[in-house]
Amino acid sequence: MRLKKRAETSFACELNAAVIAAGNWPDDIAISNCCALDWLKRERNQMKSWNTGNFIYCDPPYPFSVRKSQRPIYQYEMTDSQHRELLRLLLPLKCYVAISSYQNDLYDHILKDWNLVQFQAQTRTGPAVECLYMNYPVPTELHDYRYLGDDFIERQRIKRKIERHVNRLRELPALERAAILSALSSQF
Repeated sequence: MRLKKRAETSFACELNAAVIAAGNWPDDIAISNCCALDWLKRERNQMKSWNTGNFIYCDPPYPFSVRKSQRPIYQYEMTDSQHRELLRLLLPLKCYVAISSYQNDLYDHILKDWNLVQFQAQTRTGPAVECLYMNYPVPTELHDYRYLGDDFIERQRIKRKIERHVNRLRELPALERAAILSALSSQF
């Protein structure tokens, strides 16, 4: 929540009060100490009117079946039944919805018509393939290009490439730079 692009309204549900207390939350984020499942049930009638101008991002505790460790690591875990309920509450929504998890049969089955993006991430137990299940098309633009690339090495390569091009543009006389930027903006 702290790293996402600012929105007109941001709201977070967090069941663990210690996480809320330890967080350094921006002032523009309304955070509630509640269960996301309860909140979704309570707000579902209002959310029926939401459209693609609204966005819900869910990062629930991942299903035990796909974790490297089968022991609980969070104060509040979710059962498979609760995961099914979460997906059932999110499926009919017309707004954009994204859910983080490791790839698993439950999500693959229920969200079979959703898009799936996989990326390499570093976890407490080492590298893992994270998934983002989305009910909207895979974006062709990002709001934060720091995360462009499949892994750290590729992100570094892209970052350096961007820096080289920006530095070359910066070194040009102002009118030449303006001409190139104008041509780029008209082409893309």
